[in-house]
Amino acid sequence: MREIDARSVIDAVAELCRRANYELPDDVVAALERAVANESSPVGKRVLLSILRNA
Repeated sequence: MREIDARSVIDAVAELCRRANYELPDDVVAALERAVANESSPVGKRVLLSILRNA
């Protein structure tokens, strides 16, 4: 049986978590842009625009 260093797994998972929280795929950004265009609520539009700015 092959052994994997626990530190390697921890580091890899930590990096993936960071990327998942900070990097949005292009299709998600496009969906958010469509959502802004279709949103009728001013509050909803502001929230979506904030998400896009942070992306």
